[in-house]
Amino acid sequence: RRVLFRSGRIFINGDLSLKVNDHNLKDIPDKANKILYAILLIFAAFLLRIWLLQFHEYEEKKIEARKPGKKTEILHANRATIRDRYNEPFSLNKLNYELSIVYSEMKEIPSTIWIKDEKGNKVKKQLRKEYIKNLSHLLHRHLGLDPERLQDEIHAKASLFNSLPYSIKSHLSEEQYLKLNLLSFFWPGLHVERKATRVYPQGKLASHVIGAMGIISKEEYESRLLEREELKLFLEALDLGADLPLPEPHTSLSDVKRRIRELDELAYTSKETVGKWGIEGQFEEVLRGKRGKITTQYDNKGHLVMNYPGSRVAKSGERLLLSLSKELQDEAERLLVLSEETRETKVKIDEKGTIKAEKTPFIKGGAIIAMDPNTGEILAFASYPGFDPNIFSEASDKRSQQLEIKRVLEDTNSIDAIWNGIIPLKRERYNQI
Repeated sequence: RRVLFRSGRIFINGDLSLKVNDHNLKDIPDKANKILYAILLIFAAFLLRIWLLQFHEYEEKKIEARKPGKKTEILHANRATIRDRYNEPFSLNKLNYELSIVYSEMKEIPSTIWIKDEKGNKVKKQLRKEYIKNLSHLLHRHLGLDPERLQDEIHAKASLFNSLPYSIKSHLSEEQYLKLNLLSFFWPGLHVERKATRVYPQGKLASHVIGAMGIISKEEYESRLLEREELKLFLEALDLGADLPLPEPHTSLSDVKRRIRELDELAYTSKETVGKWGIEGQFEEVLRGKRGKITTQYDNKGHLVMNYPGSRVAKSGERLLLSLSKELQDEAERLLVLSEETRETKVKIDEKGTIKAEKTPFIKGGAIIAMDPNTGEILAFASYPGFDPNIFSEASDKRSQQLEIKRVLEDTNSIDAIWNGIIPLKRERYNQI
């Protein structure tokens, strides 16, 4: 077929088949221009958004990108149990939820930024201080903590420990733990942890042997920090070429490095509970174990992105099996209490024939030691009067707990109160039923 095109008309084999208007052909460049204009507007909108992000919203978006961002979590080691020769427990652990603050994570928030006010003037904004204020009010709503006091505590105390958790509140409920754990993804520095509280299922039994737990003292805490810093300074001096003798009681350079690793892994905080005396105190580092650490990266929605290398798992303490027998220990302490009840006061007759009672202690006390003669093992180590070590770790009634601790430790105020008749002098009794 022949196709002819003449003045806007198309002929096929001489027949009129289609009519094409000249102005439709002219509309093609106009449509192309409109598409180009639309692309230019979109491109200009992108440039405007980039400019706003770079100059007006930079600090705000920078904070959002960092929050929560990189997060380091301290993994607490399980404290080992203490048991008798037949594996009967003298001490166990009970689950405890604790709220802590890690100040080093708050350092990711800029201390100050410059913003423009309504008049367009640049003003300085205390961003980190405002963040801590908002966090304190958040904890006030969920836990009822005093927000002003909490702010002072974070600035004055938590900042000193930097990357170590600073304990704010213990014995949280499970509901409080779950809520705060969710919020911790969006509030840098806020940590809720599952820790263990020491409990003594046998109560007063073998209390003088087992000992008790208590908050680490300032002297204990500072001595461990000082030991770690001195050993690190010693290694730095060796790297600089100094000729120094090994610090006592270390016998080799590897021993010094091992001790530094141990102190880093122990990493006590100011409100940590440690063994104070007895088995708990004597074998503190063996029972305590070594804490772990894991560093993770989260996106701004709280989703886990990655785990950083260098993390280590927590290592539980080593269980202690004593040579004591719980049954023999219980029987020895029962005999001491019964002896206290049946011992009579001695009397004497003076020159005039007057019968007088000799002055004896109100509580006479006593001790029993039972040994296996073949091995020298101590089977019972009883002492009277005793105490309940649970009062040092439980926090049900703060006031009664503090009064009982003062009585056991023979605090001066407690003795004065007994002397003045304000509180009675208690004598332990044994239930024979």
